[in-house]
Amino acid sequence: MAVRNVLRSIAAHPGRSAQDAILALSGLAIVGLLSIEFDLFHFAHQPTEAERRVSLVEAIALTMLLGGCIVAFIHRRIRELHRDAESAPRLIARCASCASRRCATP
Repeated sequence: MAVRNVLRSIAAHPGRSAQDAILALSGLAIVGLLSIEFDLFHFAHQPTEAERRVSLVEAIALTMLLGGCIVAFIHRRIRELHRDAESAPRLIARCASCASRRCATP
């Protein structure tokens, strides 16, 4: 059911869905590149050594980066919902006038 709704949303807004995909992939790429740069997983088998842990600054930076990507995604989706809600009355009026005239095309 949820997959069907996602597919409908993608079909209804292909450009915006592409932007979402690009935003998500860029966020993942940034996190991946930072993890490679700082060797976040190089010492994963030795988590008890203090000098080989991820520093607090690195963890905060990655968390803020991920949070920024999530906030940008949510903000854009909310803006899209408001834009759709504002255009809904015009679409309903246009469909009603078209139905009353029995137009062949909407």
